[in-house]
Amino acid sequence: MPIDPPSPERIDQWIAGTLLPEEAAAIETYFDEHPDQLPGADDADLLPQRLPEALRAETSDSDLAILIESLKDQSSLSLTHLTEQASLALLEPTDRTGLIGTLLHYEVIQVIAATGMGTVFKARDPELNRLVAIKSLAPALAQNRTARRRFIHEARAMANLEHDHIIPIFGVHQNEIPFFVMRFVEGGTLQDALDQNAPHLRTPEFIESLARQITTALGAAHQAGLIHRDLKPGNILLDSTTAHMWLTDFGIARTTEDPTLTYGKTIPGTPRYMSPEQIAGADLDARSDLFSLGSVLYHTATGQPPFSGENTTAILHQVGEARPTPVARGNPTLPPWLAHLIDSLLSKSPSDRPADASALVAALDEKKPPPHPHLKRGLKILASATLVLLLLAALIKAFPQKESAPPLTSRSVSETATPPVHLQNTNQSFPSLFEALASAAPGETILLRGHHRLTKTLTLAAGLTLAAADDNQPPVIEFAHKENHGLITSGSLTLRGINFLSPRTRRNALWFVQATKPGLIKATRCHFEDRGASGYAWALCHRSGGDITATSCTFRGTRLTAFHLLDSSLPPHPPDSEAPREATLTLTDSRLQNRIGISLASTEKTKGQRLILERNNCSLTSLISTHAKRPLRPTKVHAMANVFLYRSCAILFRHGSRDDLREKFQWEGTRNTFPGPTPQNFFAHLLSPQQPLATHQDFFAAFSTSYDTKPTFTSVRKPP
Repeated sequence: MPIDPPSPERIDQWIAGTLLPEEAAAIETYFDEHPDQLPGADDADLLPQRLPEALRAETSDSDLAILIESLKDQSSLSLTHLTEQASLALLEPTDRTGLIGTLLHYEVIQVIAATGMGTVFKARDPELNRLVAIKSLAPALAQNRTARRRFIHEARAMANLEHDHIIPIFGVHQNEIPFFVMRFVEGGTLQDALDQNAPHLRTPEFIESLARQITTALGAAHQAGLIHRDLKPGNILLDSTTAHMWLTDFGIARTTEDPTLTYGKTIPGTPRYMSPEQIAGADLDARSDLFSLGSVLYHTATGQPPFSGENTTAILHQVGEARPTPVARGNPTLPPWLAHLIDSLLSKSPSDRPADASALVAALDEKKPPPHPHLKRGLKILASATLVLLLLAALIKAFPQKESAPPLTSRSVSETATPPVHLQNTNQSFPSLFEALASAAPGETILLRGHHRLTKTLTLAAGLTLAAADDNQPPVIEFAHKENHGLITSGSLTLRGINFLSPRTRRNALWFVQATKPGLIKATRCHFEDRGASGYAWALCHRSGGDITATSCTFRGTRLTAFHLLDSSLPPHPPDSEAPREATLTLTDSRLQNRIGISLASTEKTKGQRLILERNNCSLTSLISTHAKRPLRPTKVHAMANVFLYRSCAILFRHGSRDDLREKFQWEGTRNTFPGPTPQNFFAHLLSPQQPLATHQDFFAAFSTSYDTKPTFTSVRKPP
């Protein structure tokens, strides 16, 4: 007799541990039969919104108690962040430099990634003297029988596959919180590289290598009776120093060796890369994984996935019904044979794709598309159609023809450089961003698509919003000019879902977005990347003591400073009558992989700064840098649940005495982690040539602020 699916409320109570044993057993029995419906990393619509409420229930589980305390401190913490924080509690504390804890004999260095299903750590195995990656199950699911079995199934599936392009498993530990140990790859995932718009990804050489390496990995899995079912860029690891790639994450793979681990009639996986038969709930074979590989290759080659939509339902419809634009249109550099091969992998019918991985490898070796399964039948149809056309041509010649319309010129059929720019409030469209800005009134929302290559500085009216017309396909604004400013706004500006980019040819200093008058710069889900060969760059700059808010943004570039807060030192000057005010920078849920996080350059025109930093992952030379010739204004920093990895120091204090820093700088830290080789170098003082090299042994004795780690102060003499 089939068991009815549990209600969301019952699932909440099951996870919180508040059900009676027989009630919990019934839910576990249901998930035994339908483990794909178990809340996991890809179940975006199931539990993340309900988990906070569920965790408010009383429980004796220590890991859940940690999550409850996190919710009390910050109710907006995401499921992913809760999982990461709870997983950190699994580690034994250590005082060793560069470690965040230990797990058994493994020395844990940092958190690599966290999802609703678990956390991945970077660690060192001292017995074998090698780096490893440790994947642990989310503590909130560790007591659930089905979740544990699904997690162990993934480890065993990967461990049984010995292949050069499948990540090797070194050990499985079924502790109270199960985890397994695998090879550590320094380089991240293919998805990370796609997020960075790395140019080498679109070269035919890289795409062919990607296709060959992952196809051979899939072939090994298929020969072992395993269908991956969740092939996507996030499950492909890239080595940063070699061209080697690995396939990973067999968490929802189907195997014939464990008939009890079925997946019901739902569609586990990532919708954007699923095959049509997977969406339909049909039986799957190797050709389903080949379709997903085609989607990955298409995304890599063009920079955009083959199927998109405003929501999951729209994406599933596209995968099942729509034919993607030929890949050659998105990447004309592809050789025809490779473009045809990728297009053939995206055929709706499995019978129209390569028969298996070996057929795909043979096609790569021969550098031509695999023969179509129905080629002979197609040739017969073509011959018949040709005969019919010849007969029609003979008949047409017997009748007089009307004068045809003049042919379309190349200009009339050519596409514009970018899609039209749309004004949301007035429902107007313009061929370029320049013309749209000229017509936009304050308060207007400008919707963008495609790639906009700016050849001069753009000046924006106050109160405008620049937003992506499609959240699944963020537009790009590229600053392709030699001027020092990209966008200048005279007041408040809102940015949503925009990718800002400077090309590799840039050699000048560049401010991406700069406000010249008081107001708020607000950026959400934006990407700022500097690829310039020389000359420094700043992403978001406020020159009038205004406020900046950035949420879920990324900043990348070896010469890029994420934020620049300064005041009247540069024109236009704020009115002298304007009262000094406290500028506020709020940075949440963002990733910084660049040079400097926050640059401060203030005078008496600014009352001070308040920096609010929450749940960010920062890999920087320095988190905060003060100006070399301007005194530090009163600065308050509130930092909670961040990861700070800095190569030099957290605070680069470049002007003034230690007394200035002690009196004007206030740090309030809570639950931050400081991985890396020298986390203790918190402050650095860059002295001028005229100043003697000072000592700061008594600095912290008089410095009354709270820290997450015991910092030190280092002095550096500036060369003449």
